[in-house]
Amino acid sequence: MTTAEEIIEFQRNAAPRRIWEMDKCTFNKIRKIKEDNGIYLWTPEPNHEDMPGYFLGIQIQIAKERCFQIRYEFTDGSSHVIESDIKI
Repeated sequence: MTTAEEIIEFQRNAAPRRIWEMDKCTFNKIRKIKEDNGIYLWTPEPNHEDMPGYFLGIQIQIAKERCFQIRYEFTDGSSHVIESDIKI
């Protein structure tokens, strides 16, 4: 019989991994953005203070080039980038 853990693991492995890619200047700006109720959209990494943390629940990676985009990484090793036209 299939267990709930097996189904959850299958779903996790089938979905692409999402990563925010942004430059340091953009990162410093998004860390200050709050929802109307005062909750920050940025969350620090709980165990590693030197890591950029999460934005809207998605891991952040700091890029050297100026950018604000989401990279999807698929289990077959391929990836796809969606660049944002939002000016931060």
